[in-house]
Amino acid sequence: LHELARPLGTLARLARFAERYGTRRQFLGFCAENPKLFRVFSILCDRSEAVVELLCAHPEIIEEVLRPEILHRRRNARDLDEDISAASGAPGFTEWLWLFVRAEQVRHAVGGILGNLEPEEIEAAMTGLADAVLRHLTRGSGVLIVALGKFGGGELAFGSDLDLLFVAKDGGEADAAHAVDAVRDALGQGGPLGPAFALDLRLRPHGLAGPAATSVAALDAYHRPGAGGQMWERQSLVRARVVAGPAPLAASFCAFRDRLLYGAPASDEEIGEIRAMRARIEKELGGGPPGAAFKAGAGGLADIEFLVQAFQLRSGHADPGLRVTGTRGALRALAAAGMVPRGPAEHLRGNYEFLRRIETALRLDSNRAVSALPADTDECEALARWLGFPNAGLFMSEHLRRLSETRLIYDKMPSLLEFPALS
Repeated sequence: LHELARPLGTLARLARFAERYGTRRQFLGFCAENPKLFRVFSILCDRSEAVVELLCAHPEIIEEVLRPEILHRRRNARDLDEDISAASGAPGFTEWLWLFVRAEQVRHAVGGILGNLEPEEIEAAMTGLADAVLRHLTRGSGVLIVALGKFGGGELAFGSDLDLLFVAKDGGEADAAHAVDAVRDALGQGGPLGPAFALDLRLRPHGLAGPAATSVAALDAYHRPGAGGQMWERQSLVRARVVAGPAPLAASFCAFRDRLLYGAPASDEEIGEIRAMRARIEKELGGGPPGAAFKAGAGGLADIEFLVQAFQLRSGHADPGLRVTGTRGALRALAAAGMVPRGPAEHLRGNYEFLRRIETALRLDSNRAVSALPADTDECEALARWLGFPNAGLFMSEHLRRLSETRLIYDKMPSLLEFPALS
């Protein structure tokens, strides 16, 4: 129990699962025969109420997701496509797909808990899983699937929504809406952890008031000067990544995106708009005790993401290598190109990883979006233990130090042209 942050709560969860597994004798026999698996399961019960809920509903999958040989298995895109295609068309496919997605997510999460997978590898695996599901569900539809947000950046975590843009050929928006409905129907079936994937289509032109699917021509018209498209909407396309769809349509969309974002360097006025939007987000969502809002608060994830994207919009016209959709990859590219000095780049990368580890741990426990530290003292102590700190006090000290470090870098950027002078 020395590895557990919440030993008493873990025992209660183990007892709850035992009641669903069969008789207590059966469960104890299972534990005796599989001591390594039981250790893994105990750690998982400590880290995630959401996963325990899933396994209580489907105790039959415990060995499938927790056996060492399963945990170390790496499924590539072809493997995922074959697994999903093999089950397609059979009765109950939607229910099977839901459980397949959840089991794979749990497997990746446990790999991270045990140190078999680095955070970036977990996010890539979670993203690849979502990619495979969408490829299957839209095959033959003629619709282009574009990932945005953390999905576009290849940074999905447990419980992440899929930020999507459905793009049809010119004039085909109405027909494409049927593909959108089909994806919603297939992924919207709920279970003990909600739908397989929740879709977020709010980043399309005109948001929820616009059609479910758009076209490249409509996107181009929407983002023309004076037509209504705003800077933050253009900024969101920095992380636009094609997932599936016809190659000609993909080429047309990518040409539009690059022309819109990288046809010329972002102006001082546009950079000012980016900073103003960041300030607005902090004001609206970054409140609470110091350091609590680790995403929207001062020095949080949004500081790093906005800073990186502003650099990309400023310099991506001259260097296509900076047009990277993921924050980590973009930071590496900016540092390699000398756009961000080595010291600040290393601080930003380290602080980004630290904050993502916080987010990942909290998401795994709750299976939902989390943007603030726990208010409950015991929960904050548990988080500190999960992250390798002996107590919450030492964790908060390090957390606040990193936030201050990031905000100092962000605040020294009155304009992007002055930022390279940092040392």
